[in-house]
Amino acid sequence: MQLHRILFGLAFGSLLLLCGPEAAWAQDGDGAGAGDTETEPVESALVTRPIVSPVAIQRVAPVESLLLAGQYDKALAEAQALYEGADEEGLKTEAQRLMADALRKKGEWKDARVTYLKVGNRYAKASDDYLKYMMIVDILKMSPTGTYRAVVQSAGGEDAALPTLADEAHLADAIRHQTELMAKKATARAAVLMKRAKAPRAVLTVFLEVLEEFRQARAVCSGLACEDDHNAAHLAGARLQDVANQTLAQMQAKAIKVRQKRNTPWSYTNVEKQEIPKCNALLKDCADVEEQFQAAVGKVGGADQWTEGEEIGRLSSERAARYNQLAEEFFIRPYSVDVLW
Repeated sequence: MQLHRILFGLAFGSLLLLCGPEAAWAQDGDGAGAGDTETEPVESALVTRPIVSPVAIQRVAPVESLLLAGQYDKALAEAQALYEGADEEGLKTEAQRLMADALRKKGEWKDARVTYLKVGNRYAKASDDYLKYMMIVDILKMSPTGTYRAVVQSAGGEDAALPTLADEAHLADAIRHQTELMAKKATARAAVLMKRAKAPRAVLTVFLEVLEEFRQARAVCSGLACEDDHNAAHLAGARLQDVANQTLAQMQAKAIKVRQKRNTPWSYTNVEKQEIPKCNALLKDCADVEEQFQAAVGKVGGADQWTEGEEIGRLSSERAARYNQLAEEFFIRPYSVDVLW
């Protein structure tokens, strides 16, 4: 998969970011979005500030103050000038975010969306910051009137009476709703992939990838609950148990044949001589997978308050012990063959 395969078609499959037609606008370069305006989010629920020099921070502060004071037109003009005169990339990114925020605060939804897209594209694809800004782009795309309807509980009044994404609280609610949806979809997708997995390492890969998606979701919305992490751990543990039952049964049948020739090691066929060390390596790899799974379960969100995680870890530890024990059966005793001349 690799918040990837599982941007939610990364797919959350890696955070479900529907850039759509906006991808073409990103080709315009680093300039301002439609209307050549930008702004920085001022206490925005999503902002993760880039590293900029102390001097650059001082240059940004007045624009932030304008946004806080509600002087969005002036803030937009100042941010635009700051962007055009920026001599470092961190300051450019900061100024462009300021422009995007000012546009959002002014209610210019399309221009804000385009500018946020350009801010996101200043970061590495699939990075936490990229995903955050693509999330805003997605929310704005789904909210042509500025209201994210999925979180609005109203009796059916006029649009003008509804909250808009210019309000940080409404934006935060929209972000939370989107990340929750993505987490649910990621869990469902992981369940399908785990069910298809035929080997322990394949199950572990899916589990680690979905955990990374949850981590990235929390980079967007820190208040995301841990329920999905726990569900994923349960799914992975159950699938690892199913795979272990099958693998151990097959390997035990092979081990019986190996033991039968233990005292006459020269009687192993060439195929058996090649297969025995492979079985040993496979079982040790299965045990290693279980140990990695235990470590991952111990780090899932809220693991310190999740008693069921201890049981999942205990069962995994038992499987690892069985794998290691059975691996010891797959060896060929050294022997020599006397040759009579």
